[in-house]
Amino acid sequence: MTAFVQPLDAVRRSDAASVGGKAAVLGTLKAEGFPVPPGLCLTTDAFVLALAPYRDQIAHAIQDRDLRDPAQANDAADAIDALLGSLAVPEPVVEALRVGLPNVASDDAPVAVRSSATDEDGSEVSFAGQYETVPGVRGEAAIIAAVSTCWRSRFSANALAARAMAGRGVDDGTDGAMALLIQPLIDAECAGVCFTQDPVRPERDAIVVEAAWGLGAGTVDGSVATDTAWLIRDQPRRIEDRRIVEKTERIGLDPLGGQRREAVAEDRQRAACLPEPWLQRIAEFGIAAELLLGRPQDVEWAIAGGQVWILQSRPITTLPAKYARTWDFPVTWEHDADRQTVWWLHDEDRDAPPTPLEIDVSAVFAQTQGDAIVLSGWGGSLLERVINGRRYVSWVPSQSPAGQRRVCQQAQRDLAIRLRAEEKTIWDHWAPEIRTAIARLHAFDAADDGAKLADHLEDAMGAFQRHWTIHWCSWADEGDAHPARRAFAAMTGLEGRDAEQAFAKLIDGEETILTRMIDGLDALAHSAAAVPELAALVTERPSGVWSQIEQMREAAGFREQMAAFLEQFGDHMGMGYGSSSTLKRPTWRQDPAQVLAMTAPYMQPGAESPTSARSRARAEREARVERFCAACDDSAKVAEFRRWLPVARWEARALEEHNYWIDQVAYGQLRTAIDTAGRWLVNQGSVTEVNDIFWLHMTEIGEALRSPTPESQVALISERKAEAEARQGQTPPPLLGTPRAQLDPRPPLKDEVTPGNPEGGTIVSGTGASAGRHRGRARVVPVTTAVPLVEPGDVLVAVNAGPAWTPIFPTLGGLVLDEGAFTQHAATSAREYGVPAVIHARGATRRIPDGAWVVVDGEAGTVEIERPDRN
Repeated sequence: MTAFVQPLDAVRRSDAASVGGKAAVLGTLKAEGFPVPPGLCLTTDAFVLALAPYRDQIAHAIQDRDLRDPAQANDAADAIDALLGSLAVPEPVVEALRVGLPNVASDDAPVAVRSSATDEDGSEVSFAGQYETVPGVRGEAAIIAAVSTCWRSRFSANALAARAMAGRGVDDGTDGAMALLIQPLIDAECAGVCFTQDPVRPERDAIVVEAAWGLGAGTVDGSVATDTAWLIRDQPRRIEDRRIVEKTERIGLDPLGGQRREAVAEDRQRAACLPEPWLQRIAEFGIAAELLLGRPQDVEWAIAGGQVWILQSRPITTLPAKYARTWDFPVTWEHDADRQTVWWLHDEDRDAPPTPLEIDVSAVFAQTQGDAIVLSGWGGSLLERVINGRRYVSWVPSQSPAGQRRVCQQAQRDLAIRLRAEEKTIWDHWAPEIRTAIARLHAFDAADDGAKLADHLEDAMGAFQRHWTIHWCSWADEGDAHPARRAFAAMTGLEGRDAEQAFAKLIDGEETILTRMIDGLDALAHSAAAVPELAALVTERPSGVWSQIEQMREAAGFREQMAAFLEQFGDHMGMGYGSSSTLKRPTWRQDPAQVLAMTAPYMQPGAESPTSARSRARAEREARVERFCAACDDSAKVAEFRRWLPVARWEARALEEHNYWIDQVAYGQLRTAIDTAGRWLVNQGSVTEVNDIFWLHMTEIGEALRSPTPESQVALISERKAEAEARQGQTPPPLLGTPRAQLDPRPPLKDEVTPGNPEGGTIVSGTGASAGRHRGRARVVPVTTAVPLVEPGDVLVAVNAGPAWTPIFPTLGGLVLDEGAFTQHAATSAREYGVPAVIHARGATRRIPDGAWVVVDGEAGTVEIERPDRN
């Protein structure tokens, strides 16, 4: 625009010498799609022009003074303030402002005039708060006066002393170091700061978000009460801990200009400023800013108009050197649209890059969601990008026309209603097709024919895609409209989450494929226990344990029993929500040692039989039903509930069948086909080891299988392994790109004030997912594919747990999860066997010592850590 004024849209970090660090960073963020309000930068040239008449007098005022001495700095500041009493904004600068201001705000809209000094917000020192910001300014005259005020703040006693203490020498302040930034003042619903590394406890490796009602000034200066949350730094969607406080005052806009303290509305005083999805979005913006700017950031943010606004980002200058680091992960975007999208690191790729075959299967899996949108009208789909050898995914809403989505969604609901009238489930509808396809793949027997193997592998992939598409199409999303849920709500008066949790405890506990699997493990345990040498092998599981069992004459009966078990459940891989299994993990049929690991807990003395545990849990379930019914004095409502309860139960049972035959078997049969193809390629000398097949793409595998004389892939595989090993040293960031500014609507406000439970306290709070109370020894386990070593009655404490671990749940005394969902396999299995469970117990894996004695209360949703002197 001019040498004196520049629009924020036009500035970048390379312009910091003329517009200052604050404006340069915000301009850079804005150019990358961050939601930064528009702005106007007064350059250092404007400052130099305004101060030119006073340069010699200012230099004289600070001459021979030691500004590190507060008294001498104060004397210098008083002298300079007297000189600058008549400081005016030069007319060329005023004219430039008149041209640029209409692009920032209307005449009566409040703006903030903020310092953006070239020595401010640096990587070593920030000088935060040393220079003036004038908020809530309206009209040209007030803005010009605010500009003069901010310029003069360059010579405040604190600013002079701070620069001297930082070793900047004795400067006269007229060296062109002072720029300003004018932006609309966001009338925030709530605002705060996000530290992408905990500045107080950096070893915690957490993101810290502070939030207050109203404008952010109250959070920055600590003048109002704030909520605080800690999120896992390399997984910003994981909330580790929250402290919600009562907030009675806020900083708001004063209609007469500036800011003022005012009372917080009563319904907001005990509510969280940030619902969890909003909190996670703030953390996402923090990490995205850190990635762009190259080191941990202190980000000021605000929420207004249903969206996030980024107001400032500066380096955290107080971190020890080993924590003042970020991810070395340069990205070159092929498309601008990708840069403007947030991409999440694939969970399986945190520790190592995926192989080519894993990438291919993952892409097909993502496609199943897109395929399902066309059929069902629900949800969105996953896009996937491979960046520096890691998979990143982004969820995008359906792009189908609204009418098409509505028609498809209603068709899904109609199908559910029609099937229910026929006393069938959605699984009954799809099961014949799926089971026929599964049987067809199981019947394949041409492992010596490469071309037929290629067809078989493609068929397994095709079944995988078809069946997972059906998986996504199996939800009618009736919610509270489900007749059983509706009848329960009418009978009890419960609503929302309370109704969901109470209702779930009444429908779980039916006989399912999972209960049959667990009974099979218990039967294997009894057989193994009857042969002492075999029992020792199953319990200790040395290397090559299954080979040893195959050689034992005394284990013949056990092997037959295992064969029958694997015939029914051999495709199990543990894939599913809460598990960290990958495509490389062998099925149970391929590696029966996994079944032995599941069997061992049932051999421990004192282990209750699964049948007994289910009977106990079912009796408690029926007692709950009777208590709810007895509490209602409307017999018609009770009768309606009793009518629909069995329907809800057989639908829940069908869901478990659906999850096994689709989620588990689709992966298991594909894994088996991959293994069979790998063995053929080894026999042909094309690859060295069976699992080397994972380093080839699906098309390359097909070509090799169909070739009469397949070429050696050893050199190509070695090259790809070396490339992956080189990338192993990279730490991939949890997200790339720019998060979405628009937020989902705020849920209803509620009392969320955190009870007195300081860090290090003895109570960990969460959500009760399975009723009951149990005292036991905590077994804290990391996220791993290995089966945790537990003994009967132990309390399993984990970040999450999924199908890979649920077969051992009947042996547990209790379950505690940092994360989890009320309707996931873990919670459902816990309820089926009467295992007290607490989910959403944030920080449990960090706060509960391994081996400590704890009391799990699955009704109250608490875990008490007992003191050592109580044991």
